[in-house]
Formats: sequence, structure tokens, C-alpha cells
Amino acid sequence: MSRKVLIFSPSVIWSDKDSDFYPGISEAIEKLKVQDAYTVIASNHSEPDWFPSIKGDRCQWIQVTGRQSGKWIPGLLADNTDKGLLHSELVIMGACQEDMQMATNSKSLLIRCEWADGVSDMGQYGVGWESTGSLPELVKYLDDQVPWYFESSANDYVVFALTNAGTYGVDSETESAAKRIRSILKDGRSDSRNRLVLHMMSSIYKTDVFSDADVFGYYPSSKSENQGTEVMAGFCRFIRENFKKRLKEPLFIRHKNAPSRHSQHGGNKEDPAVQVQTVHLNPTYRGKIRGRTILVIDDYLTYGVSFGWARALLLAAGAKDVICVALGRFGSQAREYTFAFGNNDPYQPVQHAPYTCKMMSGRLDDRAKLTLKEKFGPGS
Repeated sequence: MSRKVLIFSPSVIWSDKDSDFYPGISEAIEKLKVQDAYTVIASNHSEPDWFPSIKGDRCQWIQVTGRQSGKWIPGLLADNTDKGLLHSELVIMGACQEDMQMATNSKSLLIRCEWADGVSDMGQYGVGWESTGSLPELVKYLDDQVPWYFESSANDYVVFALTNAGTYGVDSETESAAKRIRSILKDGRSDSRNRLVLHMMSSIYKTDVFSDADVFGYYPSSKSENQGTEVMAGFCRFIRENFKKRLKEPLFIRHKNAPSRHSQHGGNKEDPAVQVQTVHLNPTYRGKIRGRTILVIDDYLTYGVSFGWARALLLAAGAKDVICVALGRFGSQAREYTFAFGNNDPYQPVQHAPYTCKMMSGRLDDRAKLTLKEKFGPGS
């Protein structure tokens, strides 16, 4: 288990309405102590009368004037340089506007504590967590010792896959975890989805390359209506908010429905023609791509067609770098696609773009399978 520092707002520990601790919070903080998780309570105010009752060697109060600016976070990291504290190990536990501001201004992961009074003021910012009783479980989903199952960065073709999505030739626990993740992506249940979001966000924070991204987008589903209501749009929104990026329009437009590759019977699933002829960049982003580093997220990496076409569009629009992230990887058939874009306008429908492709090289880390089973396998 990797270390985590949970920075609590007083508003998620003490209820001013009831003049008491929220049920279960004291017990949860005690349990966090044995999980290599430190508790910090950050406030604009001095210690209240109730703090001594939960104070301990792994729980401290920090008074920070204007904490919502987030400017004190770098100081906290600097003060703990000798302990090797990393920004990726900090998690903001909040339920009010000041907490949201502190997280976004410091680009820290934000947990929206659903049990607290007034949490609705935060809207949908942050990753929702339901109860104080399951806080020790939260730390499990934040564990990022092995952040990625697959990584490829050959020839500046940067691709990450979070999990092994395959179910052929794997043990029953890995198969169960992969099926559970597919179910999460299909039915979108918020409690299960948020656990997968935490796994993803923790891995992103652990990986330096993502801090350079300027624009975040998701690849549209085969029948996308371009309204930002898809499951992957929700995952993208979490990344945008936590990295304080304001461009919220869909990055890609699916101007014509396409058959799902997973449902195709026969035909060449490696042929990118369907993607070429149905997806282009959103004209809203014209002039906002050039010189930028772009992150594109999709549900699965199988043949690499979606990432190949997304990358081609963005490079044609002048992007400096493109980082592709898939929640899961199927098999070993992924390819690197390179397109001759010619005079095509990436912001308008394209009919044809010649291409070449080769097998995608990269590194698999089977230790990530263990992480997957611990988080999403039977009994998790």
C-alpha cells in the first residue's frame, strides 16, 4: 500500500448543524492510521475545542489563512521533502466551495464527501464518496504502486492502458475484475464508476507526463450525439476539473453514426476508414490546439484505430504532443497508425486519408493485474 495524505476540511468532520462529529468519522480516522494514511485538517481558523479528541501522531491541524488559494500546498511538500512526500500522494477531502477552490488551484485530487452538510454547493466537482464508514476502503482505490498495465512511447506515439481488459487465458479473479469494469462502463453506476475514476486519477497523478497536458478530450462513441453525456465524457470531466482546464466542449465531433467495432462481424476491423469518415475536430477548438499537448481518453485499446485517427486530427491541427489513455487493453493487436493528411481540414468531415500502420510496441506490467484483482475482483 502506498502512502497517502488525506487533507480534510473541517466541514467534512464536524457538523455545525448538529454540533457533533459526523457519524463514523472518528472511527474512520483511527482506521486510516494503520493504513499508512496521514490525516491533515486544514482550516483558515485555529483549532476548535473538538480537535483534541481525534488528534494523534498521524492527525494534525494546520491553520492556513486563505487555504482556498492552494498556495500553501507547495510549502507543505517542501516541508516534507526529507520524507519524500509527492504531490500525487495528497488528496483533498471536501464539501464546500473553499475545498473545491483549494483542490483546483493546487491541481490536487478532490474527493466530494457526500455525507457532509452543504455538499450540494460543490455541484458535481470532485469524485463522490458515499460514507465515512468506507473511508479506509477509499485508500485501496487510491493505491497507485503500479499505475499502468501497458505503456508505449515509441516514436512519440504515447499510449497508456490502465487495465488488462482481456478475459481469454486469464485466471478467474482477473476475468471477474475485467468483466466488472466493462459493467461499470456500460451501466455507469456512480458508486462503482467513482472507484474506477479514483484508480484512473491516482495513476494519472503518479505519472509526470500528464502534468504537461493543456487540453483534455474523449473519443466519441459510435453513436455519439456530441452532447457530453457519454460515460467517457464523465471520466474526461474529472480529469479536466482536477487539472483546472476550462475548455469543456467535446474535442471531437461524431458527425455520422458508425458501427461499433465490437459488434462488427467480418470485415477488416483494422481499417480506419469508418473513423476517418465519421469523426473530425470540434470547430470550437480552432486555433486552440496549435502548440499544445493534448490528452485523449477512450474506453478500450484493441486495434488502435481510434487513437490513431484522433492523433492524426490533432497533429494536423498543430498539436505539439498527443497522449492517449485507455481504461483497458484487449489482446496484443494494437497498431500505430500514421496518416497522410494532405489538404484536409481536421475541423471538417474527411472522406479519405492514406495511412500506414505497424504493430504497437510497449511494456506490459503484469503486477498491475494484482492491483486490478485487489480493487475490482471478487469480494472487492
